[in-house]
Amino acid sequence: MKKLKKISPKALCISHSYSDFDAIASTIAASKLYPDAVPVLNSSVEDEVQKFLAIYRDFFSFVPIQDISFENVELVILTDTQNTEKMKPLQKELQARKIKVVCFDHHPLEENPYIDKLHLKHYGAVMTLMYERLKRKRISFNAIEATLFIIGIYEDTGSLTFPSTTPKDLEAAAFFLRNGAKLNVISEFIFPPLGERQKKLFSILLESTAVYSIKGVQIAISGACYPHYVNGVSFLAHRLLDSIDVDVLFVVVKRKKKTIIVARSEDDHIIHVGNIMEQLGGGGHPQAGSAFIEEDDRSLNEWSLHLLKLAKKKCQVSKLVRDYMSSPVKTIEDSAVAEEALRIMLRYGHTGLPVVNENKKITGIISRKDIERISDEKLLRRPVKSYMTKHVIVVSPETSLKEAEKLIVDKDIGRLPVVFDQNIVGILTRSDLLRALYGISKTTTPPFKHYISVPNRMQMNQWFESYFPKQHLKIIRQIGKIADSIHQRAFLVGGCVRDLLLEYSCKDYDFLVEGDAIKLADLLQPIFSCKLIKNPSFHTVKLLLPDTEMDLASTRTEYYEYPAALPTVTSGSLREDLLRRDFSINCLAISLEPKRFGTLLDYYHGYDDLRHKKIRILHNLSFIEDPSRIFRAIVYAIRYDFSIEEQTKEFAIQAMKSGLFKNTTRFRILSSFINLLTEPISIVKTFQLMKELDALQVISDQFVFGDLQRFALNRSKNVLQKYYIGPKWILYIAVMTISLPLESTLDICERLRMSHKDIAMIQKVHRSYPSLNNELLSIKQNSHLYQTLKPFSSNELGVFLCLSSIHVRKKILHYVCKLQKISLEITANEIKALTGLEKRDLGNCIEELKMLKLDGFIPSKEDEIQTVIIRYAQK
Repeated sequence: MKKLKKISPKALCISHSYSDFDAIASTIAASKLYPDAVPVLNSSVEDEVQKFLAIYRDFFSFVPIQDISFENVELVILTDTQNTEKMKPLQKELQARKIKVVCFDHHPLEENPYIDKLHLKHYGAVMTLMYERLKRKRISFNAIEATLFIIGIYEDTGSLTFPSTTPKDLEAAAFFLRNGAKLNVISEFIFPPLGERQKKLFSILLESTAVYSIKGVQIAISGACYPHYVNGVSFLAHRLLDSIDVDVLFVVVKRKKKTIIVARSEDDHIIHVGNIMEQLGGGGHPQAGSAFIEEDDRSLNEWSLHLLKLAKKKCQVSKLVRDYMSSPVKTIEDSAVAEEALRIMLRYGHTGLPVVNENKKITGIISRKDIERISDEKLLRRPVKSYMTKHVIVVSPETSLKEAEKLIVDKDIGRLPVVFDQNIVGILTRSDLLRALYGISKTTTPPFKHYISVPNRMQMNQWFESYFPKQHLKIIRQIGKIADSIHQRAFLVGGCVRDLLLEYSCKDYDFLVEGDAIKLADLLQPIFSCKLIKNPSFHTVKLLLPDTEMDLASTRTEYYEYPAALPTVTSGSLREDLLRRDFSINCLAISLEPKRFGTLLDYYHGYDDLRHKKIRILHNLSFIEDPSRIFRAIVYAIRYDFSIEEQTKEFAIQAMKSGLFKNTTRFRILSSFINLLTEPISIVKTFQLMKELDALQVISDQFVFGDLQRFALNRSKNVLQKYYIGPKWILYIAVMTISLPLESTLDICERLRMSHKDIAMIQKVHRSYPSLNNELLSIKQNSHLYQTLKPFSSNELGVFLCLSSIHVRKKILHYVCKLQKISLEITANEIKALTGLEKRDLGNCIEELKMLKLDGFIPSKEDEIQTVIIRYAQK
C-alpha cells in the first residue's frame, strides 16, 4: 500500500496531547491570528472532542500530527501548554535547530528554553486570552467556530463556576454568544446524556466511593474494574463530584491491564491535581487532570493507597477548624449581667458570646438577639445564665470544616465554640466558614493573640483637651449636642482619630452621622456662621470655617460590582460604614453623644494595630475591589514607620498576580499612584515596597527597580531641592522608565495623562541619555561642555543628574553652577560700534567670544575688546 505523503508547512499551531475543547479551540483561534499557520491535531483527544469533530470536522482545517513533517517548520504557535517534551516530533526538531515558538497559555509559568515569546494570563481558559486578540484585531469567525470557542471556555471553567473563573472569561463567553455561538450545542457536549454503559459504570463508581480526610480536606476515591471500554470517564468524574460533598475526587477505572485515572478538585488552592497526574505520566490543570497507564499491574486498593500518599504530599492547605476559627474569644462569665454582655457584643461587633463559669469552662451561649428582646431595665440587670442557651454544641480544633459546616447547617446555629482540653480556644462563625469556602486560609494561627485594651472615656477626654485647639473642641462638642437634639448620633472618625491616637497633628476633621448629615449641617450653619458645600447624591456636606474644614457624612455602606469599579453606595450603620474603609487603623470612631462623649469605638481592632504598628485590611477582597489601597498602605507604612501585616501583604500580591490590573488604564488607580509619588516620604522605600507587593505592574509590567533606579532616586532629593523645578513625580517616572523601550515609556506617560511638555521632556531624556553619558566623559573643554548641554532644559539636566555616574554629574554641575552663569562684559552695541557687524555676523561674534571666555582666553573686558578689534574690526 502506498504511503501518504506528509505535508511540511513553515508554520503550524498545535496544543497538548489528549486535547480538550480549550486546547483545540485555542489551536483554531491561533490559526486565525496566524493565517499562514496550519492547525495540527495532536495524537489523542478527549472523547467528547472526538464526537464534536466527527460531526463538525468539515468546518475546520485540522491536519493530524502523523501527517506533518517538521523538517521545514520555522514557526510554532503553542496553545494551552508550555510543555513541548511530550510532542516528540516537535521536540526532536527543537533540539536540532532553531524554531521560533510562540506560546499562549493560562497555566502557571514553566521553564522552557525553547519558547521565544510567551503570552501568559491566568484566566479560567486560554480561549479567553485568544478572545482578547481576536476582538482587538477584529478577526471574523463563523457560528460553528464561535460555538467551539465558547465550549472551550465553558469546559475549562466548569461552566463559569470554578474559582479560577475570572470576569474576563464571562466577557469572552458573552462575546462569542453575541457572535453566533449555539447554546444548545454547548449543552450537548458539556452535559451529554449518559449511555447505558456509562450509567452502569457510574453506578459502580458511586457505590465504591470511599471518603478520606487529610488535614480536614475531604478526598474521595472511586474505583471500578469494568470489562468494556467506556468513553467519557472524565465526564462521569464531573457528575460524581456533583453527587458527593468532597473537596477532591480521584476516579480509577481498570480494564484488563489498562487504567485510566481522572482527578477533579473543587478548589485550586487545595490540591493541584494536574501535578499529581503528571507524576503518573498524564497532566492537567490545578482543578482537573487525567492519566492513562497502558501496562498496569496495581489493584484498585493499591491505587487508593498510592493516590492518598500523593494527595497528602501535595495538599497545600489545611481545612481544619483550627485554621479558620477566630481567636482569642471574647467570653463572659455566667454571673455577669445581661446588660454587660450586650455592651461587649456591641463594642466588638459580635452577635453572640460564649458563657463561662468561674473556672473558665464553657457553660452556655448568649445571643445578642435574645438580649435585645428584653425591654425592661430590671431584667437587663439579671445574670447572663438566666438567658443563655445551656446545651452548647462544641467542636475541637482538629474537627474538619466539613463536619463543622454540617453542624452549623443542620442545627441552624451561628457559631461553634472550639474547645481543647476543656478550655475554649476559639470560635467558628458563619463568617469564618464563608472565608474558608473562598479558599483563603490563615498564613499563621496565633490562637492566643492578646488585644490591647482601648483607652477609656476619661483618658480620651484628657487626650482631647491636650490635642485639639480649644475652639475646635468646642465645635466638636456642639456637633454632638445638636445631633443628639434631633435624635441622631454623631462620631468623629477616620484619619483624625488615627492621628490623635498617634499624637500626629490633625489637618482636617471627618464626622459620621447616623441620620441625615445635610439636615444636621443646616442646623449647624447659623451657629458656626460657616459656608456649606452639599453633595446630596452621597449624603455628604463640607463645613467651611474660618480656620479649618469639617466633613459630615451620613453613615453608609458600599459594594463593588466588579474589581476596581467605583463603589455603589447605600445607607448603612456606623459599623457597616467603618467596614467599607481601607485599613483597621482608619476604622476607629469616637462617640460625640453628650452622654458617651469621648467613647472610642473599635469594632475591628484598629487600636491594637496602631499600637503594634501594623497595616491590616478588613476583608480578603479589599485590594481586588480597590487596588489603589495598595498605594495607601505604602504611604501609611512609610509615613508612620509601620509594617504591612503578612496576610495583608499576601492579599496585595494575590491581587496583583490576578492580572486584573496589569498595565491598567483606569485613571482612578493611576491617580492614586501619582498621589503616592507626591507624598513627603522616602521615594526609594516607596518603590521598594511597590516591588515587594508586585504593584509596579499596575503602571507597567516592564518596570525595573535595580541599582541604577535605586541610586538615581536616592540622588533625586538633592536634585529636587536645587536643580529641578517641575512636579517631582514626573522626575521619578523619567528615572523609572529609562531602561524601558521608548514605546512603553510613551504608553505609560499617556496613561498617566502627562502634559505634552512633560512627555516631550521624558522622550528627549530617553533618547539622549545613553549617548550623552558617554560623550560627557570624553569632554575636556568648557566650551565643548557648554555647547553639548546648552540644548537641554534645567529639568532635563535634573534627570541626567539623578541617572549619571559621579564623573558625569561633576561635569553637569560644573555647567549648571558655573558655566551657565558666565557672560560677556562687553555689550552687543559695543561690539557693533567697534566692528560694524550686524545680525547673524554679530551673533556669531558673540558666540565665539563666549566660547573663548568659557575656556579662559579672555578673562577681562579689556581682553574681550582687544579680541574683537583684532579678529573682527578689520573685517
